Amino acid sequence: MKELILHPAPFRQVLNLILAGLGITFFCMLLDSGQHWIGGLGLAFMLIVLFFTGLRLLPALYHLRITEKGFHVRFMHRDTFWSWDQVQEFSARRKGREGLVEFIPAGLKDRDGKVPVLRLPDTYGMKAQDLATLLNSWRRGNFE
Repeated sequence: MKELILHPAPFRQVLNLILAGLGITFFCMLLDSGQHWIGGLGLAFMLIVLFFTGLRLLPALYHLRITEKGFHVRFMHRDTFWSWDQVQEFSARRKGREGLVEFIPAGLKDRDGKVPVLRLPDTYGMKAQDLATLLNSWRRGNFE
C-alpha cells in the first residue's frame, strides 16, 4: 500500500522555539527586576509555548499520513482518520498571512443542518495550494 507522510516545516518550529526562548529571557528579567506578578505569568505562558512547540518537532506526535484509503491527521496523541469517500474536496485559503487547507466532509452536517468546512492543523512544510492539490489527486486515485 502506498503512503506519504508529511511533517511540519522544521524551520518555522525552530523559529518559534527561538522566539519562546527570547520571551522566557524577557520575563526572567522582569522577575529579576521585581515585577513578580507579570514576570511569573509571562514566564509560565512562555514555558507552555516552548513545551508545545518542542512537541511539534517530534515526528511521531505530529504528522499527516496520506494512504490509498484516506488520510490520518496525527496531533499529539490524537489520530483522526478520514477515508477518501468521506471527503468531497480540498481547497486552499488564506487567513491573514497563513495558508490553510480546508475540506468539505461528505454527508456530515452540524446541528443547524449546514455542511461544516474543516481545516487541517498545518500545511506540513508545503504551500497550502500545493497540499490541497496533492490531497485532491490522492482522493481521485492518482498516487504520485
